Amino acid sequence: MSEHAPFSRASRAVRLASWLAPLSDAFVATTMLRGTAAGSDQPLSMLVAGPLSRVQWLVDRAFDGTPRHESLGHVPGWRLARTLRRMRGSADLVVARMARVSAARLGFDDDWLPVPDWIGMRLEAPFDLDAIARRNHSARDDIRRTRRDWTAEETHRAEDFSAFYRGMYVPFIRRRHSGDAYLRSPRRLRRAFRRGGLLWSLRRGERAAGLVFEQRHGTLAAVALGVADGDDAWLRAGAVVALYVHMIELARATGCRSIDWHGSRPSLADGVTRFKRKWGAVVYDRPQVLHTTLLHWDRMSPAVLAFLERTPLVFHDVDGLSALVVARTDPAPAPSQAFARLGISGLRRLVLLASSLPASERAGDGRCVPLLVSAVDAGPRALRAAMRASIAVGADG
Repeated sequence: MSEHAPFSRASRAVRLASWLAPLSDAFVATTMLRGTAAGSDQPLSMLVAGPLSRVQWLVDRAFDGTPRHESLGHVPGWRLARTLRRMRGSADLVVARMARVSAARLGFDDDWLPVPDWIGMRLEAPFDLDAIARRNHSARDDIRRTRRDWTAEETHRAEDFSAFYRGMYVPFIRRRHSGDAYLRSPRRLRRAFRRGGLLWSLRRGERAAGLVFEQRHGTLAAVALGVADGDDAWLRAGAVVALYVHMIELARATGCRSIDWHGSRPSLADGVTRFKRKWGAVVYDRPQVLHTTLLHWDRMSPAVLAFLERTPLVFHDVDGLSALVVARTDPAPAPSQAFARLGISGLRRLVLLASSLPASERAGDGRCVPLLVSAVDAGPRALRAAMRASIAVGADG
């Protein structure tokens, strides 16, 4: 597994930002969290290096309720990996958020699982809603409801952008992300708007949701989403779902080669990731994502196993993105069935952890790598070694 994906395709601005990103790692806050593992009655301790707000989604998935916080002070970046190695025996999980370009230089080696902050998801042409409906019954219901209840409108007027920003985007982002909300500036969004436009979802003539989109180099990109007054009732009514359907229709009508739905959380259990998957979106690594979250465990304790079962993680593999999944069903699903049910197009492989595996199912098929939980008990380095062994056995077979 490589530490990080290359930045060769990144824009000049992204490359500049990537050079500046390591400055945030000069002095890193460390915090110990203790509580009960979600979905289990097991105690769980997590040592976090970096701003808690940036890994809060992992904390929420790991703990049942709010864990106790103990601040451990700040550590210089050049000494962080060594400090965490010394302290990691005191925690079930160690989580360190670092700039992608500096993690390896600061001593984070192959005994850490590198999880990107965000993964990209896009839909490739041809854009055939009927074919999507045949593949996925939930998408079929969404398409039928959109065609029955919603209409679309595309606009390019400056006053429409201002109304969207104030009345939809800002309240939606603030309500959705609360204190962690990050609002893109009007100037930045207006630049994308000029390259594309605004797509509205209307119900009985009322604008319920809007989407700023950008159209460049044959790609239709979703840039900013909002609903009227940030009202969750519009989400439940299907306003955002309708935007996805309208966007697919717009891409087909304008001859685009792909739709870029941008960022999703790097977990197969994330609601947004699952929603985009059902439309046939594929995952890709985003060079614009400048930080990575590195995870380590010394042993696969019941609390760690419960966390990984609830949070199947997408991680940087040697040749792309792969996913780590815990399957507690007995017997474990066959590799081909596991990838079909759990995988997403664009993943290099699905690593399937199971408590028991028949001898006939211990060789990977290239896309799915089945492993015994006991084989990865010593941490990510053991996981890498077990993956290589399984892939080699599959290749020989």
